[in-house]
Amino acid sequence: MMNHVVVAGATPDFSLSAYYTNTSGAEVNTIIVTGQNGFTGQVNLTLSYTPGFYASFSTYVSLNSTLTATSAYLFTNSNGPGNYTVVVTGTQGSLSHSISIHYNIRPSGSPWFLIDSTYGLTGPWDILAGSSSVGSIIVKSLNGFAGNVDLQVTSFPPGIVPTLDRASVAVQPSTPGVTGLNLTVPGTDPAGYYTVVVSGSNGSISRVTYLDVIVTSGFALKANPTTVTIPQGGQASFTVTLSSLGLWTGSTGLTATCPSGFTCSFNPSSLTLTDPALTAQSTLTVTTSSTTLPGSYGILISDIGANPNPSDFQPTSVNVVVTGPDFTVSVDPISLTFSPGVARTQQSTINLASVDGFTGYVNTTITLSPATSTSPTVSPTFERLQVNSTGPASFELTVSVSQTTALGPYDINIESTAKNPGGLLSHGAYLKATVGPDINITASPANLIVHQGAAAISTITFHSLNGFAGGLMLEAAPLSVLPPNPTIDFTPTYPILEGIPMTITVEGPVTGPDFTIIAPQPSNGYLSFGSSAATTVTVTSVDSFTGTLVALVRSRILTADCCKCYGVRSLGLDQHDGDPVQARPIPQSAEHDHRPVQQLHHHRDRLRRVQLHRDNVGE
Repeated sequence: MMNHVVVAGATPDFSLSAYYTNTSGAEVNTIIVTGQNGFTGQVNLTLSYTPGFYASFSTYVSLNSTLTATSAYLFTNSNGPGNYTVVVTGTQGSLSHSISIHYNIRPSGSPWFLIDSTYGLTGPWDILAGSSSVGSIIVKSLNGFAGNVDLQVTSFPPGIVPTLDRASVAVQPSTPGVTGLNLTVPGTDPAGYYTVVVSGSNGSISRVTYLDVIVTSGFALKANPTTVTIPQGGQASFTVTLSSLGLWTGSTGLTATCPSGFTCSFNPSSLTLTDPALTAQSTLTVTTSSTTLPGSYGILISDIGANPNPSDFQPTSVNVVVTGPDFTVSVDPISLTFSPGVARTQQSTINLASVDGFTGYVNTTITLSPATSTSPTVSPTFERLQVNSTGPASFELTVSVSQTTALGPYDINIESTAKNPGGLLSHGAYLKATVGPDINITASPANLIVHQGAAAISTITFHSLNGFAGGLMLEAAPLSVLPPNPTIDFTPTYPILEGIPMTITVEGPVTGPDFTIIAPQPSNGYLSFGSSAATTVTVTSVDSFTGTLVALVRSRILTADCCKCYGVRSLGLDQHDGDPVQARPIPQSAEHDHRPVQQLHHHRDRLRRVQLHRDNVGE
């Protein structure tokens, strides 16, 4: 149902839109007249069209306070093939609006195409003002048509912002062309009927499809802040803001899904919008009891009793983190690997630590999955320990395999619970046991704290276990970096393990006076045996660095043969930051080997390395 929206101070008006339908094989266009800002009265409709074409429909429609939109069918016919245009004009007094509808009539049986859509043809495409919606445009071949179809999308009346993933699609008789269509409706667009026109062309062949779009009105709720941390028995406040979507005005009550042990209240408990350009605010106060369990709690904020009833609305949510006496559970190591067909026992330490002065008994249950007659065994499966703030409590978990244990990974779930006046505290950890080939990853250091504007270095080492060999996709784990969202780079991306440790070093910039080195690939990067190429090394001062650099160029031997080696070059840098100094070109010669050449640049206690990869050496 479309709600009647009246905007204070706005002039009553109407809009025209259209969409294509097909009734019993006959092409029909539905003309929609939508009142805006309290428009009432009769709208007179007139037609004009290209000679050789005929169109007809009702000559007027009427709107009132309860009927804010109505439609009329437009029937068309032509004397023969060609391009035709029908212009529909609606008038009332000084108000006048027009919409043009284009037709491309093809000879019977000639190649053509059809433009279809996942939304807006068999039914209206409903979109809430202030949001976006995505559909698909499908261009299908008719009568053996094949070729590229160029697409364009417009909106009547203006307001909807259409975006195509691709402006052109390839169409074959058995394969349609498909592209995504995203429609974005600004929150200031009035609710009502809109037409999105999708035009397709291939030379002289063209087609137009009209999509019926209904922009609905409503409102959005936003909360600030979205997350707070409070102790048991504490209190937090959130500002809840009501804003209009699609020029909605009215009033609504507010409600919150308050968790057990919380009290939630709004002040005021309802909000009113008299102008869609304005907002209204309420304060949500959340209070916890002294026995509320520590943890994270989500609270959904929604409407109740909105008047007029919105077509749609956007609720909001907040997160409350409650702190208090608690405990943590961890396991070290977090993975165990066993050779297949070999009986062996390994242990992992389960650690229980007090948080915020927690004291009490913690019950820990250990389960293994999958658990079959050929799975590993774990011991113990239950442990009860007293935990206090003087130090962590721990116990050893033993995992055993036999000669007949089945290959595969096994998940060991560690679930720890403790009684609390407000309920049951529960925390878990996981241990992975693998029977068969595996890898081990270590980081030194394993936890990095990177300050803003600085960098840190961690060495990641990969070890093959039980004969593992293959490629790895690297992720950020096991690194833990604070603050969040640092830049983490790994090179190479796909290391190959061949039974020996492999180390990757992630380096960051040095602060203070420094210099940078750039050594690009030679312009003729592909080298034949016996040929040579030159690489220009550029050295640039950073933060007013001055001094003399000694550039030592040498090769690293990867096979029995050795590249030609070159000597030492001295460079001077002045104090102008960013002013580069170029060393003489360093020739690179290709012999019967396949290796990188590295250049080591020394200045006092600094060491920089530049890798010049020669991966394209050929005969």
